[in-house]
Amino acid sequence: MLGSSQISFKSSEVTDSAAKGDLSIAGSSSSVNVPLNVSADKISGSITLSQSEFGIKQFKALMGALKVSDEVTVEFEGKL
Repeated sequence: MLGSSQISFKSSEVTDSAAKGDLSIAGSSSSVNVPLNVSADKISGSITLSQSEFGIKQFKALMGALKVSDEVTVEFEGKL
């Protein structure tokens, strides 16, 4: 469990097709460009991130026989 770790995104520029800004996860930050899909009543998008870029170790179990990929895709959707 990450305990008091937080995830935050602070945008520096937002258009109809993307949001640019700084993404902070577990105390590490990186500049990202998040593609957006905007319709009349909703916004959605997805971004693929590398856990190691944010200092997060890959989850392993069963003496390394089971592990999670370093890359994860985050998808989101919200109403406008």
